[in-house]
Amino acid sequence: MTLRARSTAITALLTTVIVVLGLVGLLIVLRQMETVEVRGHAASLARQNAMAIREGRAPSLAIADDGTVIQLVRGGRVISSAPESAAGRPLTTTRPDPGDPRWDGTVTWNKHRMIIVGSSVPGGAVYVAQPEPGLFFDPPRVALLGVAGLACVGLVALATWVTTSQALTPVQRICAELCDITATDLSRRVPEPRGPEEIRRLARAINDTLARLEEAVGRQQRFAADASHASFAARSRPCGPSSTWRCPIPNRTPTRRSRGWTIRSTGSSCWWTTCWR
Repeated sequence: MTLRARSTAITALLTTVIVVLGLVGLLIVLRQMETVEVRGHAASLARQNAMAIREGRAPSLAIADDGTVIQLVRGGRVISSAPESAAGRPLTTTRPDPGDPRWDGTVTWNKHRMIIVGSSVPGGAVYVAQPEPGLFFDPPRVALLGVAGLACVGLVALATWVTTSQALTPVQRICAELCDITATDLSRRVPEPRGPEEIRRLARAINDTLARLEEAVGRQQRFAADASHASFAARSRPCGPSSTWRCPIPNRTPTRRSRGWTIRSTGSSCWWTTCWR
């Protein structure tokens, strides 16, 4: 895996974790706000029905189909309720304090958590219960938040990919230039980009290394040339005019297979070129 892909994957993973934690925290806050709203709505219904009973009017038990339960309880028995199926047993046996006509809490009703608010009336109390909001109380809103979170992760991953690509472009140019430099052309240098200081330092270090390498190769070539010239000069000797002759091996009679030296001369120097035996 390339550095660009690895950086993008790590960034996307960390962003996903942060987004998930943020969404969970946001849902918890929204749930608390919804709970406060539900409790306030239940308290308003309980207060309205209690006021109607105190004034001698019939309580309004018409409710929306949202799971709300209203009960008028006196003497531990349900006098009236809405819906009618809730007339079996009271939502709670706790009654509001005489000094505080309102009481609220949570109960379990038909295996569901309910927020309940009670308001005292003469001889009893009016109770209003509504379902307690869960963490995913509003599916469309949760789906919208999920889509927004995914879009955020995608944007961060794309930004990381583009930024990493731009940061690595000078390095790719340096690599391409290095691949084109050969031993016969050490005078070339890699470009120094305008990017981050670290990339410029890398380019300068490579150019310094190439300069030292070029100098070392030049010294080696000069040494090899000087050594070749010295070896050639050591084998040469003064001669007379241009001539070629055979130098027989001492104490041996020259034959067709005998070995000797063929010496050629040009001007004031001469050298052997072949040896026969």
